[in-house]
Amino acid sequence: MSLDPSYRSDPSNGVNAILEDVAIASFGHTSHARRYTRLAPAPGPNASVRVQTSRSGMPHSVQTNIKGALRYVFFPSLNGTWGEMYYASPCVTSAGDSGAPVEDANGELIGHVIAGGDYMYIQDADYQLRQISQKSSFHGNLAL
Repeated sequence: MSLDPSYRSDPSNGVNAILEDVAIASFGHTSHARRYTRLAPAPGPNASVRVQTSRSGMPHSVQTNIKGALRYVFFPSLNGTWGEMYYASPCVTSAGDSGAPVEDANGELIGHVIAGGDYMYIQDADYQLRQISQKSSFHGNLAL
């Protein structure tokens, strides 16, 4: 995987700037990365979602439930503010799961894991794509 130098955003140390947590990455033609072709509609309260991670190099899928939606979240320990988030419970992620895709019951992309703790936080994929489109010099196909 390589990062496209044209755009990346890490809200850490951004203080009060509401930001997306994304980077443009290239996986090449031989990648086994999960690919999505549709964005899910916004999930409602207590909607069941699946987090797609890996454990010991093997695909791992685990379910959790959406508890709410937030326009932004400030994490004091990271001194940053993340925009357009869902929070879910129980927290089913562990260290290293950041960036894992989260999908609805139809297998459509909702967003990506940003953080975990008492709750698991998911940044909305539509928000991430809009921000990349507005701020990036990347000219690839960002639409799903």
